[in-house]
Amino acid sequence: LGFRPFYLLAALLAVFFVPAWILLLSGVGQLTPAMPVLLWHGHELVFGFACAVIVGFLLTAAKNWTGLQTSFGAPLAALAGLRLLGRIALLVAPPLPAALIDLAFLPVAGVLLARVLIRAGSRRNYFALAILALLVLANALTHAGAQGWLAVSPLLGLHLGIALILMLVTYVPQFSMWLPDLV
Repeated sequence: LGFRPFYLLAALLAVFFVPAWILLLSGVGQLTPAMPVLLWHGHELVFGFACAVIVGFLLTAAKNWTGLQTSFGAPLAALAGLRLLGRIALLVAPPLPAALIDLAFLPVAGVLLARVLIRAGSRRNYFALAILALLVLANALTHAGAQGWLAVSPLLGLHLGIALILMLVTYVPQFSMWLPDLV
């Protein structure tokens, strides 16, 4: 199930990235994140840690919502590998490749989730696809603002990401339990 690799990777991110952040703040080591250190830290909390947990939850919940098998085996491992590659890229790659690798994770996860939801006709759960799409936009705004590719504050993307996560956390229990399938 989707929660297994993504919850594990989120926990490992917390274990390894908190010390890495402290080292980066103190100027120790050779890591050069693709964005300023404080922004990188916020980005990893929202789009690294939280999005891993969200994708793990959604891929697991979709099986319960639809009764259909979600991604497992090689496709799930490839998705987890893409997520891990994004985390590494943001620490060692130049900004554009790092952003492209990082930004690929949520759309691929969305496609895997959409296949199951659409096949089952589970319209009441399409909101999860919209949330993932908006999280991609928020992540892109963070990258674009951090690099000056757009004249926006990167905090706009982080704040939007946090708002979307809060909406998902408060919305899922209410929506998936009480509303009937939309016709």
